[in-house]
Amino acid sequence: MSTGTADISIAKRKQHQITEEVYALFDQELGRLDPFFESIKHLLQAEDVVTQDWYDKGFVTITIRADRGLLGIPGMADLLPKGVKLQNLVETLKPKSHFAICKSLSHLGHTIPGAVLVHLPDDERDAILAATQKLPLDTGDLSLLYDLAEKAPYGT
Repeated sequence: MSTGTADISIAKRKQHQITEEVYALFDQELGRLDPFFESIKHLLQAEDVVTQDWYDKGFVTITIRADRGLLGIPGMADLLPKGVKLQNLVETLKPKSHFAICKSLSHLGHTIPGAVLVHLPDDERDAILAATQKLPLDTGDLSLLYDLAEKAPYGT
């Protein structure tokens, strides 16, 4: 970058001014970044997600193959109707919130580090933490779920 002058004293003043302008632009761009998103971006990139869409479109597109989500758990594929192949099931998600991104990454088997939650407002952090709490189930609840699953009309 040139200062546009041959006079060394003027050039040094202009150099300082130009440097301040460049740093101001950097600071402005950094202010536009979402610190939470930046801290989990590597997880999304590992799933071939176009992360720039978060800033350009307000959401990212995450494609989940069935063998990666809940159906990837051993035995879950047995619940599919006959003739449906696990590898043919694909779901496309377009999360628009931090909570939805966390949920999507969790379905893919990623753990959201607790340290990144400090980048969120209290209400969002509380919602994510509440969603990670275990639900109390007793054995009666489990047997009821099993009975319902046995009677489910798969294939309709």
